Amino acid sequence: MQYMHDISHRNIEVLEDFLGTKVYMQHKCLVCTHVWKAKPNTILNGHGCPSCNTGGAPASREPSSLYLLRISTNQLRFLKVGYSKNVPSRMRGIKSDIKLHTDNAVSVDLLDKIEAMGDIIWNLEQRIHRKKKGLGLTQFLDASVIFNGFSEYYCYKDLDKLQSIFTEYKKELNNGIHSII
Repeated sequence: MQYMHDISHRNIEVLEDFLGTKVYMQHKCLVCTHVWKAKPNTILNGHGCPSCNTGGAPASREPSSLYLLRISTNQLRFLKVGYSKNVPSRMRGIKSDIKLHTDNAVSVDLLDKIEAMGDIIWNLEQRIHRKKKGLGLTQFLDASVIFNGFSEYYCYKDLDKLQSIFTEYKKELNNGIHSII
């Protein structure tokens, strides 16, 4: 079935027969085992497990984290900026996704993390992704081979810039600046 093939790299198991992209069906997260109902087109548009929060905007009043990861294989090294309610689970999911596309050893290391309510974290992440050119960041285009899309992946040479941005964001949060878009 095409839908199951299209999401086979996403650590999501389909638990019901496919009846169309707009018909709710049960899905199971292969990372945390959470079961939830979602429309296939929602999953195809990048949303994932609401427990791991591996896609889609986080719940606005739930604690979340903005993270900076270093991802390394024998052949590649790049950075990922993202948000999650469960960073260790998200890191396992990323590692699992990469292992589906390469036989190389994979390392996923947490370099920095900012914790706040989900709406604040989501806004911080969007600031980085929307202003990447103005911030002098370079997308890591080779990641598009491994993942669907590549807007959250940056070249390793941008590590100092991204760490500086994280430091700036932490100062903003400490100073009570929450309207950040």
